[in-house]
Amino acid sequence: MCGIAAAFNVPNATQIVSLMLRTLQDRGQEAAGILSTDRQRFFEKRGVGLVGEVFRQTDFDRELPGLNAIGHVRYPTSGDAYGIGNVQPFSALTPYGCVAVAHNGNLTNCPTIIQDLGLHTCDERDESDTRLLLRLLACSAGGDWVARFKRAFGVIEGAFALVSVAEDGTCLAAMDPYGFRPLSYVKFGDGWLVASETCAFDIFDCDGEPQQVMPGAIIDFSAGNLIAHQYARRLYTRHCSFCETYFARPDSFVFGSSPYCRRNTLGVALAQTCPGMADIVIPVPDSSLVMAKSYAATLGLPYEYGLIKSRYEQRTFIIPGNDQRVFRVRLKLNAVQPVIRGRHVLFVEDSKVRGTTSKHIVRLLRRTGAKSVHERVASPPVISSCHWGIDTPTREELIAHRLTSEEIRQQLGLDSLAYLPLEDFCLAFDDPNRTKYCYSCFTGELPVTEHAPPHGWT
Repeated sequence: MCGIAAAFNVPNATQIVSLMLRTLQDRGQEAAGILSTDRQRFFEKRGVGLVGEVFRQTDFDRELPGLNAIGHVRYPTSGDAYGIGNVQPFSALTPYGCVAVAHNGNLTNCPTIIQDLGLHTCDERDESDTRLLLRLLACSAGGDWVARFKRAFGVIEGAFALVSVAEDGTCLAAMDPYGFRPLSYVKFGDGWLVASETCAFDIFDCDGEPQQVMPGAIIDFSAGNLIAHQYARRLYTRHCSFCETYFARPDSFVFGSSPYCRRNTLGVALAQTCPGMADIVIPVPDSSLVMAKSYAATLGLPYEYGLIKSRYEQRTFIIPGNDQRVFRVRLKLNAVQPVIRGRHVLFVEDSKVRGTTSKHIVRLLRRTGAKSVHERVASPPVISSCHWGIDTPTREELIAHRLTSEEIRQQLGLDSLAYLPLEDFCLAFDDPNRTKYCYSCFTGELPVTEHAPPHGWT
């Protein structure tokens, strides 16, 4: 679940992109990169670390000139988590000139593409699906860049939201036919801004309201104009429900919805289906703040800040490696003793994936003097891996895949544990028939027929 941003036909484009990437830092903390073009050549800078660290000493006018730029913050789901060679955007020299792409998502049929199209020059050990997309573009003869992307999209399967620039001035944004990952755009002066979340636009004086890049669409922003191309249509979408539950900032709009409002609805649903008796309700900062507040308000229970999050620690879910996650959770959260001691405490989490955070929280609350500790989770148990851009590559690391709810309660040392049932979760997303969102991590069902030939291409 990386973050991407672009500025097309915008003065100081790379500086604008760097600022947008900083607002998207929650979507990827391991590395960042920016590529710009002055319509004669490409200029690139990338590095491991946070956006502010990577570009702290950058002279944008000299090092990254041009009116068109794309950028990326990395959340690694494959390849070397800290390798500089895996930091996007990626560029390639093709028979039709240079082209660059920044991509959020995972392609699911890369080995099949390599085999079926005979891309013998493609190293199968190279785990980057973004580089494979660039190879497909290089193999796509005839037409303009829009036509080449259409042909490439007719071959690939999986999740992708992307931005692209070419040395001839072509500037594109595109979405897969099912809309797994969010992407929006807005008018900015004589040009356009594009980003994974709309919070990236709020720091600028943009013109008008942000719009979504629709599923199955390519938006051409070349020369500051906007031309929409619909290359595919589906009867349903598969927006990522985990994105609105956890990943997205509450002050953004993703998939045309407000994560803040969605989390408020989830908290109410959790209270109605999984009520609990406690002296206080506390959130696990930050993504469950809204859920815990609406949960407490619905049940008429006191809402307190019993856990304090260090401002200088990053999200632990997206940190590569279990040992690092465990240690960083301990650094990130601490309990407020006057709030916790001598009380029956119920804490609300947005989701439970590995159980790393919950295990530490239970120990912390008991050590701080809680009489009893209860947990309510505002989503169903995560029982299956995601292959469309979330870092849960093996089922064995998912606590709800290995254990029942009662076994999880006992292992974590909780007095009670309850999850929001799937049916109520779908209702909170206004999706009772499951035609809008992807729930694969909660159901184990593939959101699409993963390896079937694509249908409905136009």
